[in-house]
Amino acid sequence: MVISVSKKILSCFLGIFCSFVTCFAEHPKITVKWMEKNPCWTSEHRTIKPKSIMVHSTASPGVMAPAWHKLWNKPLWAGGREVAVHAFVDDKSIMQYLPWCLRAWHCGRGEKGSGNNTHISIEMCEPESVKYSDPSTIDLSRYNPKDPENRKYFNAALKNMVELCAHLCEQFEIDPKDIICHKEGYQSGIASNHADVLHWWPLHGLTMDKFRGLVEQEMSGETVVYDF
Repeated sequence: MVISVSKKILSCFLGIFCSFVTCFAEHPKITVKWMEKNPCWTSEHRTIKPKSIMVHSTASPGVMAPAWHKLWNKPLWAGGREVAVHAFVDDKSIMQYLPWCLRAWHCGRGEKGSGNNTHISIEMCEPESVKYSDPSTIDLSRYNPKDPENRKYFNAALKNMVELCAHLCEQFEIDPKDIICHKEGYQSGIASNHADVLHWWPLHGLTMDKFRGLVEQEMSGETVVYDF
């Protein structure tokens, strides 16, 4: 009974907190849909003061941003997972599933600690055309980055990612130069060993330095050209 009451109190607190956060400097393209049944929501008692952003790639081709709510918004006993990120983007939408200041479960930890304690997490969804030869390698015999439809998807999803990152950098006073991907998080000792997003983005000619530059352009009000 005590545990049940505590969870109800926590859920109520988060609901009030989240309502306050979404009323402040919200981006008009963001759709908010809380994952109130996700284990992170129900058991994570810590908040963070975001110091930066970590971008990810789902490695689940064809699963778009709105679908992740159904996949992850359930308790462990119902098939839920001990993983949660703040937001997903695809070519058509930006979905926020956790408050930006709630500690998410997105990158594990490395020898120097965990980016979960410091970074907002955003996943970029992959189109159905992406095919893997192994868990971290895209099969270029079956995925052509120069295909018009693949380029169209990539540029549209990238635009949503850049605009969301620029918005968060402004809201939390983050320097876009500090944005990293999961692979860079691993290399710097604050994340588990994952290849994203460097297994996919460079196939389109996009490096993390170029991405950080796009975010800077967006923040400065320049016209950003998405042609990858």
